[in-house]
Amino acid sequence: MTTKEKFRVGASISAIGAGVVGTVIVLSAAQAESETTLPDSVEQALEQAVPQAEPDAVQPAPIDGFYEARFGNNVLYIDELGEHLIQGQIMEIATGKNLTDQVLQGERKRALEQLEQHELATYAPEGEPKGRITVFTDPNCPYCREFHEEVPKYQAAGIEVRYAMFPVIGAESPEIMDAIWCSSDQNTAMDRAKAGDSVEPQNEGCSTPREQHMELGQAMGVRGTPAILFDNGEKIDGYRPVGEVIEMKGAGES
Repeated sequence: MTTKEKFRVGASISAIGAGVVGTVIVLSAAQAESETTLPDSVEQALEQAVPQAEPDAVQPAPIDGFYEARFGNNVLYIDELGEHLIQGQIMEIATGKNLTDQVLQGERKRALEQLEQHELATYAPEGEPKGRITVFTDPNCPYCREFHEEVPKYQAAGIEVRYAMFPVIGAESPEIMDAIWCSSDQNTAMDRAKAGDSVEPQNEGCSTPREQHMELGQAMGVRGTPAILFDNGEKIDGYRPVGEVIEMKGAGES
């Protein structure tokens, strides 16, 4: 990575902490049943470490002697003797790939498909889009504003930018977001908000998908803004320059 990642954390929403499950949001419509035959030691370790929830899937981990258990957007690793539990990410040194994130990518892809196009603020390119990104954003996030300044460059490259609501910075952020979504011209309202100008709600009694977007974002592991997702489930946490985003795998996939 040649450019330092900029990442503003709005709130900590990790579902699993210190080996204990709090609220787990399952992305898939139904829990996946693992076909892996688990050693009794692994089953017992999971029951002891995470008694409040059933894993969505358990399978051999990409490192020998360990199993991986997925709980919504969280992955835990248990050694085959059931003596050690690891919460973290596995990186493949040779390729630089995040093997833990690959487990979750398919779930994020399915979650993105739940978003309704008419419930998003969309900046479409001229002509047929060559690709699409979905961005969870906050009106008060400085790096979101930096990203927004580059939206015309995405459009010029044929990339459609879809905004989802994730107001976590400042007590007034939810109200500003609602005003944008309830505007007769969402893009103009978004432009004003990103420039730091006030946005007044135009439609009384208007309802917005804010809570649904927040819940879905949390389920996909969004912990701050901006969070950029490709249709294939790849996720970028934080701001990256437009050139880097377009070059990344998945940016050209529709």
